[in-house]
Amino acid sequence: MLQHTSIHKKLIILSLFSISVILIYASKLSISDYDYYQNSQETILIVELSVHLSDVVHEIQKERGASAGFLSSKGSKFSDTLLQQRKMTDEKINKLKDYLALSQNQYTKKALQGIDFSQLEMTRSNIDSFSIGTKAAVAYYTALNKSSIGIISEFSTFSKNITIRNMLNSLMLFISAKERAGIERAILSATFSKNEFNQFLKMKFLSVLAQQKALLELFEYSANDSFKQFYSQIKSDSSFKEVERMRNVALSKEKDFAIDASYWFKTITQKINHLKEMENKITDSVLENAYQIKNQAFFMLIIIAILSLFVLSTITWLNRSISLSIMNKILNFKKAIEKVKNGDLSMMLTFRKDSQNEMDQIAMLFQSLITIMQDLTTRISTSVHFASQGDFSSCELNEHGLHGDFSKAIGSVMRGIEAMKEAHTKQEVIKFNAQLRAINDVGGSISLIQKEIDTIVADLSEVLQTTDATSTQSAQSLVVVDEILSKLQILVESIHTSNSTIEKLDQKGSEITSVVDLIKTIAEQTNLLALNAAIEAARAGEHGRGFSVVADEVRNLAEHTQKATSEIAVSIESMRQETASIVEKSEIMTELANDVSGSVENFKGSMNQLNTGAKDMSHLVQNMEHQAYIVLVKIDHIIFKSNAYGAMIKADGGAHFIDHKDCRLGKWYVDKGKTVFSNTNSYAKLDKPHAAVHDLTIKNMEFIRDADKRLEYADEIIQNYNEMEAASVELFSLLDQMRNELGNTKRPSTL
Repeated sequence: MLQHTSIHKKLIILSLFSISVILIYASKLSISDYDYYQNSQETILIVELSVHLSDVVHEIQKERGASAGFLSSKGSKFSDTLLQQRKMTDEKINKLKDYLALSQNQYTKKALQGIDFSQLEMTRSNIDSFSIGTKAAVAYYTALNKSSIGIISEFSTFSKNITIRNMLNSLMLFISAKERAGIERAILSATFSKNEFNQFLKMKFLSVLAQQKALLELFEYSANDSFKQFYSQIKSDSSFKEVERMRNVALSKEKDFAIDASYWFKTITQKINHLKEMENKITDSVLENAYQIKNQAFFMLIIIAILSLFVLSTITWLNRSISLSIMNKILNFKKAIEKVKNGDLSMMLTFRKDSQNEMDQIAMLFQSLITIMQDLTTRISTSVHFASQGDFSSCELNEHGLHGDFSKAIGSVMRGIEAMKEAHTKQEVIKFNAQLRAINDVGGSISLIQKEIDTIVADLSEVLQTTDATSTQSAQSLVVVDEILSKLQILVESIHTSNSTIEKLDQKGSEITSVVDLIKTIAEQTNLLALNAAIEAARAGEHGRGFSVVADEVRNLAEHTQKATSEIAVSIESMRQETASIVEKSEIMTELANDVSGSVENFKGSMNQLNTGAKDMSHLVQNMEHQAYIVLVKIDHIIFKSNAYGAMIKADGGAHFIDHKDCRLGKWYVDKGKTVFSNTNSYAKLDKPHAAVHDLTIKNMEFIRDADKRLEYADEIIQNYNEMEAASVELFSLLDQMRNELGNTKRPSTL
């Protein structure tokens, strides 16, 4: 009902509610204190009435003892004492009657109904004429006192104050003990007057002594320290010891006590008068406490009334001031939000930047939000415009300057635009299937998404495997490229070595050519010398014939040498030409090897970039797989809860729900999840809320398993479902935290 009520009315309702609560609480306190005050007033009336009753009881006790002594002595003793005592008794009775007549309340009415003095004069006449026995006379007075003491006893429980009630209980015990002392006085007055015990009085005397002793012990146990101290003082009087002495004499003999009845009566009366002082002490203390409590209660009534008025006035003023302040701020925000709702993001809010006021801080945050929304809408609208026209190549969207969910929104739009075309058909199928099952089966429609995400997870796993294989292959290719580079380097070095050797060979060929030229020159000179020698031999005639033969041989040797040197020169020249050709080809091979080495180096760089990209892509796909799996797990639990609600609504006792260890998340938790996420803080916390979702659902199913007990245990079922939802929220939060802790938001580096 309140969700459709305005904040202004809610504030008024809150104010009225708080004021009503204070009024109720103040009224309750006032009623309690007034009741306490009234009870104190009634306690005073009870104590005053008890004082009058105890005075009458005290005098009747003395008249009872004197009457017993008078009857037992056949009038020889106690005649004057009895007459005087009757006057004192009548005086107290008249005071009691006057008090009862003046004080008209429920307690005085009860006393009038409970006490009957109508037979007193007739009993006295029977005593004077000795027409009544001692036993009957004592019994009458005892019954009269018993009715008065019974009224006092009944009144002692009416007080609500524990202290006064304990005092009244102590008074009741002491009056009862004093009554037994009065009976003891009457019994021994009669006994000492006859100077012998009869069997009835002996038994009665023993019973009264036992009762008196027990009541006094109870009194001393329940009395406060002040009462105990005063009682100890009055017990020190000599009458107490003298009564004890005469009591022991009576207990030790059956007759011939040698104790005067009048002396006994006087002594025990003195003792009972001291007991009466103790009784008056108690009644005075009760009255004093009752008046104190009455005054305190009246004072508290005044204080509570004043405090209640002050608190009500203060709260009313505070509620009004705070309500007006909040409403003014809310109206300003309402106008601003209406403009934003109408698409006006150009507005500016007024606020104090350094203010501690939450409304100013909200205004500042709202203005920042508007600025971010302007930037976000501009980026998204531009990209979506191109995407809607099918121009995906022009969608240049980036996350610069945006953080958190806005950055995620941009990322989601980017991924959505990239996948829009290829995912259109799949989305239509999902939409169609969801429309078919959305009427009564929320879990069923989510199951369609679950199957699609299952497929996506499977595809992501396959992509991850392919990416890992690509990364492995690229790494292996890099190794092969390194081997090729090493071999090419060895080849280049070998070619350089061969070139050096060929150049040295060419140098040696040049040197041989020089030597051949020298030999050729020597051969020509030798041939010339042989020709000259032949000419000189011819001139010498017969004497020069031998020298001519030698000259011919030398010439022939020179000719052969020239011919050999010519052939050697031709061979050397041919060798030099071949060497030059080899050197030229070696230089070409060296350049080609250098070019191939450079190309392989470039190819190695490309392979390194490809390998880095493959690793980044593998990391991204892993993150996508984790995110998709977590979404799938969430959907599993949504379906699980939907089925649980459906079974409970239909009272389907045959529905089966698995344990948390047997579901997808439970199996993943101890297998792959443990391998990937066990080092995160959130992983160890998953099991508790996960188990709670399943256990609470299974627990609720027990209420419809054998019989429909939903109405009988409705509160417990609702409480279990509330706890299940709380555990589910905690589980989803921990799953997101776990993914974030693993660092799944890290993007792959650009190739």
